[in-house]
Amino acid sequence: MSLEQTTLSVGTLVRGRYVIKNILGAGHSGTVYLVTDRQAPPTKNDRLALKELVGLSQQERYQLTFNGGHLQQLHHPALPSIYHIFNDDRHERVYLVMDYIKGTDLETLRQEQPAGRFAWLELRELLAPIFEALTYLHDQDQPVFHGDIKPLNLIRQASSRIAVLVDVGYAQAAVASPHGQFTSTDLSYFRAPEHLAGEITLATEIYEMGATIYVLLTGQAPIDAPTRRQQMKQGEPDPLLLVSEIVSTLPRLFAEVLQRALALDPATRFTSMQAFWQALNAVPNIPHMPKPDPTPVAPTWNEATLPARPAATLGELPPAKLVHQGGVSRRTFLSIIAIMCVFLLVVLGLSTWGLMRNQPATGHPQSHRTTPPTIQPTPSVGHQSTPTATANTGKYRTIAGVYQGVLIPLSGTRSQLSLTIQQKQNQINGLFSSSPQNSTPSSSPQSGTFRGTIDSDGNVQFIVFNNFGNALYIFNGGFNMPSTFTLGGSFSNCTSGHGATCQPVAYSGGGWNLAQATA
Repeated sequence: MSLEQTTLSVGTLVRGRYVIKNILGAGHSGTVYLVTDRQAPPTKNDRLALKELVGLSQQERYQLTFNGGHLQQLHHPALPSIYHIFNDDRHERVYLVMDYIKGTDLETLRQEQPAGRFAWLELRELLAPIFEALTYLHDQDQPVFHGDIKPLNLIRQASSRIAVLVDVGYAQAAVASPHGQFTSTDLSYFRAPEHLAGEITLATEIYEMGATIYVLLTGQAPIDAPTRRQQMKQGEPDPLLLVSEIVSTLPRLFAEVLQRALALDPATRFTSMQAFWQALNAVPNIPHMPKPDPTPVAPTWNEATLPARPAATLGELPPAKLVHQGGVSRRTFLSIIAIMCVFLLVVLGLSTWGLMRNQPATGHPQSHRTTPPTIQPTPSVGHQSTPTATANTGKYRTIAGVYQGVLIPLSGTRSQLSLTIQQKQNQINGLFSSSPQNSTPSSSPQSGTFRGTIDSDGNVQFIVFNNFGNALYIFNGGFNMPSTFTLGGSFSNCTSGHGATCQPVAYSGGGWNLAQATA
């Protein structure tokens, strides 16, 4: 019996309680319906998603129905919760009742961006809960693999603006063998070589997440795995372009991190989503906004032009939108002018500093020196003292000053971050504070001290301590732009109970970004 012949019509009552209100999507794996629950209490939102799974044998359907109870125990802010699983022997279907996610998929949002692609810092905030959700699924006693990671399955909720991962491959988590072979309706450029052969592993998910980021950052699809493998068998180099070759503002090191995730050999990829996420966030020198290319490259594909939207997306189908492509907006023009002015000021400042530095001592007052002072480090971790300026010499860049920015955790609420940095040679320390954005009177800011180092390349590492001298976080990163005082990178939580020694906690932390205060 074909999918078209068994698609439920609007108004159908399922299991005596779920009323079909709309069809959200359809694909080879089944149909997803918007339903209302007639048994839901008046105080609860009765709008749910009814996900249909087709192609399972009778034994697999029974296994999913009777052994899938652990799926209903999965709860994560970036995953729709499952409330009910039932079998339909007559139509050879299994149905899952879950949260209805109302929002916009990242593919649609990508197309709405001025350059047809996301800036990394904006995309990073959207992807942080997705990486954490995948880590949560992989860490289950019986690991759950998504099996279909792509921009259409990442939904930014309309209410909270938090991204949610939809259409998880729940069937393979509850039956004896992974279900879901590759079919012609799949988007092959998101698929790892082993996935095309019917195998789904953690390494497969790494590849698919890498391909998703590739598309969202460049607006272009990566070359599919079979084509790459065929050309490499013929002695040619890997035809997959680095993202830095497509978007010039993305650093080469960042592109190589993404290239590793897209390696054809699963053993070469990262060993976990957390390791992949930390590698992405450890790369400095990524600008906040994408610069428009002089000659924009037209996207080589568009998921919105596919004949049928997959059942993966549980959000509403967005209306078609026309995006104006001609001309440069006034905002973009003013941004370009501002960047040019900053660049000229920096060049003039560096030139003046170089001339003053090379002049011999002539007895002029000390106030004419252009080398910025640094701060004498505090004598102990738990004691907060007033900074004392001292001269700084040597090969290490001076970064003393007050910095303000944001913490972007893998989970939870992003926070405002402030650092007062003191420095002597390659040693840095100072004061740390953070507080949740949009904080309420019940929210309490976190404060403490930190100490660490800066190397000759400008890379920084420091540990944050509370007022009792216990390690809280470890930060890694460097300069986002070599000619500016903008820092960024990744951080991890420290295991409690180890005093001043930091033992990073797996699957914790996130990203951070700071700019030096100008006041």
